[in-house]
Formats: sequence, structure tokens, C-alpha cells
Amino acid sequence: MEIAIGMSHDSLPFKYLGVPICKGKLKQNHCQDILEHFDKHINSWYSKILNPMGRLILIKHVLSSIPLHYLAVHSLPISVMNHLHRVMSNFLWVYSNGKPKHHWKNWESICTPKDEGGLGLRNLKDLHKAYSIKHWWKAQKDNSIWATYI
Repeated sequence: MEIAIGMSHDSLPFKYLGVPICKGKLKQNHCQDILEHFDKHINSWYSKILNPMGRLILIKHVLSSIPLHYLAVHSLPISVMNHLHRVMSNFLWVYSNGKPKHHWKNWESICTPKDEGGLGLRNLKDLHKAYSIKHWWKAQKDNSIWATYI
């Protein structure tokens, strides 16, 4: 039957479309791929000479979008979100060669909209709340099989 429908039998946890499928909540060890993905991008960018605006654009359009696929399916552990925020903050404030630079603003104020004095970056914790509310709303209002399963 597996050959006929083109699917394979596997045990939990496994990956589907790059996202780990597991029983219960995601653990930090399930999220190693996203952390390695971040590190790969960051390490390749540290070798380049970038001005602060260039680093901001890379954070806003590349790094902030990597965890969106995970957040659309699962709740990332708080420790993983904190680690990703720390990596983005260190990259923004030029943490290089093991030497930290001074962080002139905290991450929460950087993630506020531009018209409120921030830089307009996405806060993963806010996105997590938004996706959680979206899933709850779909489960409450949708008449699909998925909603009855939840």
C-alpha cells in the first residue's frame, strides 16, 4: 500500500516539508535544523563588511522569515525563540570574533513599528501568539475534519 500511494511508514519524530512532526510539544532538540540554518547564514555574513542598514535588511527579510514555516505548524520552545532573538541581536550590533559590542536598545524596542520609534523587526513571540490565535480560530469556526480532530 505504501508503494501504491507513494508514502512511506515512519516513526515519530520525523520531518514533513522540513518541519519535525512529533507527539506533543516541540523540544529544543527537534529545532536543531532551524538553529543550524541561522548559524549557516550568520557565519557567511560575518565575513562580509556590512553597514548597520545592510544587517538590518538581512535580519528583516532573511532571518526573520526562516522560523515562519515552523511557527505556522508548531509552537517553538521559548528557549529556541530566545536563542534566535539573541543571534539576530548580536548580528545587528556586530558581535564578532568573540567580542560583544554594546547593544544600544533592547530587542523589544527594536521590534516595535517604525512610527513608534523601533526598527520594525518581527518579534517571534508576537508571531507565535498570532499563529496560536489563528489556529484556535480555525479550530472553533472551521467545519473541516481537521477542526473536529483538534
